Amino acid sequence: MRTVLFISLGFNLLIVACGTYFVLKKGGWGYVKTKYFEIVDGSPHTDPRRPFYESSIYKQDTSIHALVPVQEGDVVFLGDSHAAVGQWSEFFGTTRVKNRGISGDNTEGVLSRLSPILEGNPSAIFLFVGSNDVDKRYNGLSVEQTVENVERIIRRIQAESPRTSVFLMSAPPKSRNTPVSLTET
Repeated sequence: MRTVLFISLGFNLLIVACGTYFVLKKGGWGYVKTKYFEIVDGSPHTDPRRPFYESSIYKQDTSIHALVPVQEGDVVFLGDSHAAVGQWSEFFGTTRVKNRGISGDNTEGVLSRLSPILEGNPSAIFLFVGSNDVDKRYNGLSVEQTVENVERIIRRIQAESPRTSVFLMSAPPKSRNTPVSLTET
């Protein structure tokens, strides 16, 4: 009986040692915290020191988008969850409509992934972005910074794909955490 107990304890220690080694190789406590928030809490905005576009969720979605590149003449729905949730090609009955929404994305993320979209010279871009920028839960930007980034996105579209029409969709506040007052003054 004692032998079985010692063998069992030995295996448990080996598993703990291997798990500790794996966590340390991946980044230690920060890795565990990031994975907890991404998997258990469901929030991709895990570390205020890292931009969202460095999260595994963001990288996964952009790698999927790369499998079906934007082509000349396509219509693109670009932005955060407001774009991501739409089954746009099914709604319009054509594969010429591409969904490039990523839930949780913000203006900085859109700016960082704009190049492959513009290289395809789409005929139109419907831009849904901004609500995550001003959400306090995500260490949001000010309204002024958000507007500046949206302007940067539009200027890049106009400069890099001048024939692309841009449709700026509204970015409604997400929650009571949004620092914008919705009451009349």
